[in-house]
Amino acid sequence: MTVAVLLCCGAACGGNNGAATRKGFIEDVDKGYFEGLPEASCTTVDLSDYVEKNGLIVDYTVKSDLEEVATVSVEGDILTVQLHKEGSAQITVDVQTGGKKDFDLSFSVTARQYSRIACVGDSLTYGHSWHNESYPVYLQERFGSGVMVENFGVNGAAVTNRGDSSFRLKYDTLAEYRESLAFSPEVVLIMLGSNDGYAWQGSESSYLSEYEKLVKAYRDNGAESVFVMTAPPTLAGNAFNIPDAVLEESVYPLQCRFARDAHLPLIDVRQAIQAKEGGYESLYRPGDGVHFSVEGANFVASLVFNELIKL
Repeated sequence: MTVAVLLCCGAACGGNNGAATRKGFIEDVDKGYFEGLPEASCTTVDLSDYVEKNGLIVDYTVKSDLEEVATVSVEGDILTVQLHKEGSAQITVDVQTGGKKDFDLSFSVTARQYSRIACVGDSLTYGHSWHNESYPVYLQERFGSGVMVENFGVNGAAVTNRGDSSFRLKYDTLAEYRESLAFSPEVVLIMLGSNDGYAWQGSESSYLSEYEKLVKAYRDNGAESVFVMTAPPTLAGNAFNIPDAVLEESVYPLQCRFARDAHLPLIDVRQAIQAKEGGYESLYRPGDGVHFSVEGANFVASLVFNELIKL
């Protein structure tokens, strides 16, 4: 939880019309970053959200007490904090009018570097028969060498045993699950549910409780962020007979609800694909209707990348 911190000086925090006055608090920033990615390793603050100018020209002087962790600059009303390494720094903004200091705005920024990302899932993660064209491959390309992206997907895997005691692909029983824990990821991406939907009548009763156990295992293992990725749509008449109506009406709502109730970040793969301009059939392998084409894998990788750099 972040705690708002604000220091202000004297009467300048009041209603003095000859000086800028405070109109809000700056929350502390707790942000992950990825080495070598400027857009991921900086954060901005619009100071006009926190300063009432009263029609005056306002100047800002900004400083960081630990520049090896974070450096700061200001242009107009926009304060930019650039993160360089793990640690915490105190940022102070002197607010001035007419060459005189009115008050300080102060907040801390804590940087946490993510270097290991585990992609957990079924064949949509593994890549089915096209492992070298899976979304984790293209996600790794986007991050470059500063981050390790590992693919722990398993063809046919599900959250539950699908109500069938002979089913042997319940994810937390698999070697890939144990390997994903041994990898000690800071970020875990989970896209499981399509295969549960294949036999939903046997999966529905335990889907949420099993998903919760899976997430807890990664959190207990030290993962700082666990993302729920919704089940993508399937095309009509797909080669694997996975009914999209079940995914849409049953699996998808439960995934969204679980992410909300567990306060987990959600990457809504399903909604993003459905909203693709011009239709989304090209995101799937021809004659397959379930697994991603190269375009589809890149689409998902971009979606995930854009969410992760917001951390």
